[in-house]
Amino acid sequence: MKYLTEMILSISLIGVVAGCSDNQADKAKHAAAQAFMDCDFNGAITQANSAIELADGEIAHTVSGWLIIAKSQEALGNRNDAIRAYHQMVEYAPAIDDIKAAKQRGNLFVQKLSSAYPDKISACPQIAAE
Repeated sequence: MKYLTEMILSISLIGVVAGCSDNQADKAKHAAAQAFMDCDFNGAITQANSAIELADGEIAHTVSGWLIIAKSQEALGNRNDAIRAYHQMVEYAPAIDDIKAAKQRGNLFVQKLSSAYPDKISACPQIAAE
C-alpha cells in the first residue's frame, strides 16, 4: 500500500507540472503551481486551499495542495505555517512518515519544476535559493 500511494503521489506531482486534467481540483492545483512558479506565494496558497477543498479528501490532490502551501509558506518566511502544512501532508499520505519526508517531497517538487521550467524558476529568487 505504501508503494502504491508513493506512486500515486509521484504521478500527481508530475500532473501539477503538466496541468493535464479537467476536474476542478486539478484546475485549482495547477493554478496553485502556476502561482508558485510566478512567485505569487499568497496566490499559490489561496489556490492550493481551493484544491484541497475541492479534492474532497482525495489523497493526491490534498497532499499536493498542502505541499504547495508548505513551500509557499517557506518562501514567505513563515516557518511555523510551513511546518503545519508539512504536518498535514503526513496526516493525509500514508507514504509520508514524518515532517522530514514531507520536506523531502517538497524539495523534489521544486527540483521537478526547476527541471521542467528552468527559466521561470531561476527568475524567482525565493524558489531558486532552495
